[in-house]
This record gives sequence, structure tokens and C-alpha cells, in this order.
Amino acid sequence: MGTESHIPFLQKLFWVLTISLFLLGLLSSSAPIILHDMSFNTDIARDFLLLEQTVQTHKLPLIGPRSGGISGIFHGPLWLYLNLPAYVIGRGDPLVVGYFWIFLEVLTSGIIFWVGKKLFDQYTGAMAAVIFMLVQIDSLSALFNPFGATMVFPLFFYLLVRYLQNKQFRYLISALFLCGLMIQFQIAFGGPILFLSSLIILAVILRTRKFSHLLAYLILLIPFSTYILFDLRHQFLELHSLISYAHGATGSVKGFDTKSFMSNRYDSLTNAIAFIAYTPWYSHLIATIFFFFVLLFAWRTPEKGREVEYRLFVYLFLGYFALTYLYRGVVWSYYYAPFVPVTALVLLSIRKYVARIFFWIAIIIAVYPLAIYDLNVHAVPTSVGYDTGSWLFNEHVAEKVFGDNEKEFGYYIFSPDEYGYSPRYAMHFIATKHPLQKADAYMKKPITYLLISPPGGKSNGIQGDWWVINKVHITKQPIQTWTFPNGFRVEKYALDASDISVPSDPNMITDLSFR
Repeated sequence: MGTESHIPFLQKLFWVLTISLFLLGLLSSSAPIILHDMSFNTDIARDFLLLEQTVQTHKLPLIGPRSGGISGIFHGPLWLYLNLPAYVIGRGDPLVVGYFWIFLEVLTSGIIFWVGKKLFDQYTGAMAAVIFMLVQIDSLSALFNPFGATMVFPLFFYLLVRYLQNKQFRYLISALFLCGLMIQFQIAFGGPILFLSSLIILAVILRTRKFSHLLAYLILLIPFSTYILFDLRHQFLELHSLISYAHGATGSVKGFDTKSFMSNRYDSLTNAIAFIAYTPWYSHLIATIFFFFVLLFAWRTPEKGREVEYRLFVYLFLGYFALTYLYRGVVWSYYYAPFVPVTALVLLSIRKYVARIFFWIAIIIAVYPLAIYDLNVHAVPTSVGYDTGSWLFNEHVAEKVFGDNEKEFGYYIFSPDEYGYSPRYAMHFIATKHPLQKADAYMKKPITYLLISPPGGKSNGIQGDWWVINKVHITKQPIQTWTFPNGFRVEKYALDASDISVPSDPNMITDLSFR
């Protein structure tokens, strides 16, 4: 009787702690955006330039960001479509889109909770949602297209489980549609998952002789439509790129030897278990061994009727890991990111069967995310607006240029990667706030500004000073220089007719054509 009386209290305590940790993670992960900053690295800035281009041309793009793995292959434009309403509402302000990302993060946590409740129980769903929110602390303000696949994968997993259990067409067609969306968001994840899923789906269709279920694959025409239209307009560029890759012509990375290959695969695997990212190598090793014991336990199924959930997870996780060995390039940690929510659900659900496993999971849950939270709370005040890849800093640089109050000027942007997307978008955005000033990008004017990112050491590629002389073709000294604490500088030049008559290098990257 006494034990039973404690149950409501423990349940209330569980929900208080769970909600508190969730809000703690949400507040910490949102801190940069609340402080008017967000990550604005090359990938994110490129997305904003694409959104800007979409609004200016009034044409929806058929392709999204370039795939880093295979030359000539692009992700779908769905991530751009998803962010476009927030971009329009915010009139191009990245911080408005950043608040939309907070909404997406909360929505994804809600999806994880719902899937966990449906497949296991509400406590598993709640804990997994909290885990997801806590381990996203250092990435919420830096979302890009792979996050879309992370949002969708828990729902896809749920629907595929239901199809394998019930063999109902509605579950199959819904799962395949979501798989198509994952391909739109992240080809390197959605493509292999479609292949792996199709193997077991076709096996079920052959065994049950429900051949009409093959028609469900027609739903893929909807998410694939942008790829089809793009290839029809561009002489089947992506199809030819895939064929070329299949024949071994592309996809490898120069200098990526066997040792680097194996190390990269191990790192990408361990990073899939979000609880151990950024921890020392021995923590990776211990957690990896532990994780594979959990996989073995899951495959043996702790409870009758749970075979599908656990075995499907093991099959997809290990199958994806095996398929990465067919690709000779770098596998980045975000390729595995969509597994994180379902991995958390599976690990946490096993707590009911093995108390010691639950103990170690609890240690990882309690210690690691809170340590990350502590690091971020102390790091945010010093990092906000300082890093050259932050929005607040690039906005400040652009305001410095326009605040010089020149009515007309030209400007050039240097960054070590030669894209310069981050300061370029900031200049575009701030220009909308100064309609009486005329700024021409990559064009020499009597007053010309050079925005120069710190290039790093001499071994880090092209240097800013070399770029000024050999790319912009300016040899005189600036009339004024603003140098920022992080090494970024803005140089102001007064050019005469002879200076302007010497054209800058026409091969500089000045648009999105090289994306």
C-alpha cells in the first residue's frame, strides 16, 4: 500500500524534472538567438542567399544546396521551401528565421514524444524528447538542410513499423512519402534508407503476395518531381553525375587514405549516439561497446510483440553504417543525425528490462548534456558577435561600411573559401535599410571597400593581402582601415580613373553559380 502511494508522487516528480530539463535545454539552445545572434557559416549564408534569390525572382528553385559528396548532385529545395515563409515574414532578417528554427526544434521534440508514446510508452517518449533537446544545445542556432531529415525520420520509422506489423497500404504509402521528403532534405541519409527499407518492403510484398502495394512507390514522384524537372531542363545533369559516380569517377577525397577512412567511419558512428559527441576517445570507446551490447539485446527482443521495433532499428542502423563503406569520401556527423531521436527511444525503452543498462543510460543522460549546457552558458557571452561565422558580427561589419555614409561605393569580399557568402548576405540585408546609398558588389568605384576575413596561417590557402593585389588588382594603400578583434578588417580605398580602369579578376566567385 505504501509503495503504491509513492507512485503518483514519483510520476509527478518525473514530469517536473522532465519539463524542467526540457525548458533548460530549450533556453540554453535558444540563447544565441535571444541575444540577437546565430551561426552564419557558409552553408547557412548560402541558404539565405538562395532564399533572397527566390524572393527577388519570384521563382521557386528546383534544387537546393549542393551535395558535398558527389559532384553534380544537389539536395532538394524542400528546406528552402520550409524556411521561405519565415524569411518573407521577417523581410530577410535571419533572426526571424532563427525563431522559426526554435519552433521546428520544439515541433521535432513533440514528434519524438508522440512516436515514443505510440511505440513504447509516454515516459520513453518524454525522456527521448528531453535528450534530443539537450543534445541540440550547440546546434539549434545553426540549422541547415539535414535537420529536415531529423524531423521526419521518427515518423517514418513509426509508419514503417506499423506497416510491417499490419501490412496496411496506408502505412506504406505514408512511409514512402516521408522517405522521399528525407531525400529532399538530405540525400546521403534518405537515399540509403530508401534502399534498405525497400529490401524488407519487397520481401513482405512477395511473402504476402500483395503486389498492389508496389503502387505505393508512385508517391515518390511527388518528392522526386523537383529532381525530374531539373534534369529535364539541364540535360539530365544529376543522372549523368550519378552514373559517373557509380563508375568510380567521382566521390573520393584526395589524401583520404585508409587510416583516415577508418577513423572517419568510427567517428561518424559514435557521433550517431548523441550522448557521447565531443567527449574523449575513451568515452567514445566505452559508449560504443555499450551501444553494441544494447543492439545485440534489442535484436534478441526483450518482449514478445516488440520484435519489429527493435529489429528494424538494428537493421537500419547497421545497414546504413555498412553502406557508408561503399562511399570513399568523408562521412560527416550530420549524416547520422536523423538516427539520434530513434536511437534515444530504443536505448531508453530498454530500461524496463535491464536495470543496469538503465543506470548507465541515466548517467549519460544526466551528466553529459548538463555539462554541455554548462559550457554553453559560459561560452555564449564571449562568443556572441565575435566569430566571423556569426550573424551579429557580419551584420556589424556591414553596418560599419554603410555607416561610413558614402552615397555610392563598390565593395569586394574575401574569405579563405573564396565564397564570402556570410558577409555578402549581410551587405545585401543592410543595403535594404539604406535605400539612399548605392552599393555595387565586386565593382570598382571611386570609393571602394574591401571586406577581408582573417585567412589563418600561410598553409591555409589564399591570403588576404595576396588577394587584394592579384585578384582585385589594387596596389595602393587604403585611406582608412577598420580592424576587428577577431582579425577581420575593412579597408577603404579612394580610386582614380587609372585604378578603376584595371579590371578585377573575372574568375572570382561573385554569385551562386559555383554552389
